[in-house]
Amino acid sequence: MRWALPVTVAGVVAAGAIGSSRLGEEVRTRVQQRLAQEFPTLSVQVQGASLVEGEGIVVRGVSIIDPSLPKESRQMLWIEEVRLACSTNLTDLIAGAPRISAVRLRRPVLHAVRQADGGWTVAGLMKRRAGGAPIVPVAVDDATLFVDDLSRQQRAVVRQITLEMQPEEGVAGAGWATVQGTAAGDLFERANFSGRVAVAAGTFDLQGAVQSLELTPRVVGMLPVAAGQTADAVRDRIAGLRGRISMDWQAAGVLSALQD
Repeated sequence: MRWALPVTVAGVVAAGAIGSSRLGEEVRTRVQQRLAQEFPTLSVQVQGASLVEGEGIVVRGVSIIDPSLPKESRQMLWIEEVRLACSTNLTDLIAGAPRISAVRLRRPVLHAVRQADGGWTVAGLMKRRAGGAPIVPVAVDDATLFVDDLSRQQRAVVRQITLEMQPEEGVAGAGWATVQGTAAGDLFERANFSGRVAVAAGTFDLQGAVQSLELTPRVVGMLPVAAGQTADAVRDRIAGLRGRISMDWQAAGVLSALQD
């Protein structure tokens, strides 16, 4: 996570002298500025921030907007609360950006739109970045994902998403992390997943299970278009099915579709 918080010496000292509310405003400003640097083509807003003694920094109301998009899809990401585990000692803050040891996101909402040209509105959030800080443990609580396909005029919603990510230790080629999580949705009753991801490279190797997946023309229409007789045959067979099924799945690859 690149949410380092560059708090200046003068800002922290002044905030400490004035009071905790001023310190919170100083932190809020620095978080917003740092995110704006990370996403220069997007509009970033942070509603508030505070220091929790012995725990770290709490950031509230993080919004990332693409002003170039239509009004209904401009807000790509909203996070109700971000908890950053780090030292709250003023001496450590004065020394520079605090060392984040863990991140917890509470009730984030991601809105991904597949546009008529095949591109995704969230590509700017998912882009690969060279280098980067070491991976830290990340937890996501009660997330929601909206996926709209403009060319097909379809929407899928995944709710109650939980995720835990832990960096792997002692593995050649740093950057891998283990992940596990659960979700519910309007097309299935429940799903779980686990596996490994390389965050910087966008590589993943996951497996899981889906309970009570709905088989309808709507689901078939959401399948990615693929060329070849085999792909056509598979789609034709699925198109004739109706009802609900439970199944195990496995997938591996690179998130290149969001980055093109």
